[in-house]
Amino acid sequence: MFENFLFKVVGCCGNFTIQNREQTCIAEIRSIVGDKKVLVLVSGGVDSAVWYNFGTNFRASTEHCKEGEISLDECADPELKRKIIGNTFIRVKDIIMKDLNLNEDDYFLAQGTLRPDLIESASALASGHADTIKTHHNDTHLVRELRAKGKVVEPLKDFHKDEVRELGKDLGLPESIVQRHPFPGPGLAIRILCASDRRPELIFTGPMNDGEVFGKTSDTTEKFIMAAVNPTEGHYEHPLLEETRQNALLTMGDNDRKLAEKQTCRIRATILPIKTVGVQGDARSYSYAVALSTNERPIPWKLLFAYATVIPKLFHTVNRVCYAFGSEIEESIEDLTRTYLVPPIVTKLQMADNIASDILFGRAVASDGTQLANVGHRVQQMPVVLLPLDFDRDKTAATGSYKHSIVLRPFVTSDFMTGQAAIPGVHLPEKTLLEMDLAIRNDVLGISRVLLDMTCKPPGTTEWE
Repeated sequence: MFENFLFKVVGCCGNFTIQNREQTCIAEIRSIVGDKKVLVLVSGGVDSAVWYNFGTNFRASTEHCKEGEISLDECADPELKRKIIGNTFIRVKDIIMKDLNLNEDDYFLAQGTLRPDLIESASALASGHADTIKTHHNDTHLVRELRAKGKVVEPLKDFHKDEVRELGKDLGLPESIVQRHPFPGPGLAIRILCASDRRPELIFTGPMNDGEVFGKTSDTTEKFIMAAVNPTEGHYEHPLLEETRQNALLTMGDNDRKLAEKQTCRIRATILPIKTVGVQGDARSYSYAVALSTNERPIPWKLLFAYATVIPKLFHTVNRVCYAFGSEIEESIEDLTRTYLVPPIVTKLQMADNIASDILFGRAVASDGTQLANVGHRVQQMPVVLLPLDFDRDKTAATGSYKHSIVLRPFVTSDFMTGQAAIPGVHLPEKTLLEMDLAIRNDVLGISRVLLDMTCKPPGTTEWE
């Protein structure tokens, strides 16, 4: 059908290749730039490096990040953090041009903007009707103002990540650059979920208007999620709980349903008092995450991933599901750890990220003394995220919460528009993830738990913010 439509009806000839697109990019740059010059700020990532390989010079700088009266180290809102950082890039560009005595009229700004960036930012270049999932640093209002003036050159704006990598190879970039894992433009700022020490008000609705029966609280929703992920939970408390379990089974595919019907272990579901960015339907969601934990060993990964798919479908106030390494979580989380983008917090995530990366790429020795294998090529990206959560805090203690938790987000994708959460034993060795858990808790001060993000995209985006 597609072949008939494309080649016989529309008249496509099928000869468009990456080489053609390379020439198209070069032609676009020449037509826009003419005899003027281009300023490229190279982050070291794939996209900006491919742009720079077209033959321009670069220089970079930094500046204090601030938007209005709010500085980045005082900001907890994820969208505002992204906007502050994106607009700072433009201000840095202005500072560089002033330092180098460059005339703004003689220069264009190069950006390695990709198609997914524009789609998620709801840019008019991609769609006039899309919902903003998250503002990318290369599509803030200052960037759009420059773009409206015709001062931004973005030859990769119709490319996806896999296409940029192929183009990078053709342009002669080394494998170490072309295949490196993407790192977000806003950096670790969006991998640190900030919070005051006040627990947010949690209001939930579960399936079938159960809020009218039980009340719209996190405790209510936890009851229903527990019913969904356990064969015997809640059978006698209320018929809606039993109905939720049956709906969970009906939502599963045949193989997952057979697995769930044979389940004998207990799985604990804990609603996390934080929100994460996701995509549900065609719209942005900013909803809660759930942590699953169990004392069952070996860890029942297939069963856990089956429930990770089902829970966001049944509970629309949840868009992300994780597994918490260690024993079953015993109590709900009552408060948050005060967290902002200050040096000690950033250092904590840097240390965890470095440990996880060294283990993923085989640059570390396992706890049993053996050399770990390099398995970095099995996933396309592995964000490491810091949460303001202490799972096992003694609630009778006089001090407030001070520990954090770490989330591992190994992700398998080709285009970064959709993707699969890496499954232990399928995409990555279980040992690799267990070693990450052990090393991070042992070597990073003040870490409560390590979690594995089991959410596909959609409903969860690659990044948490």
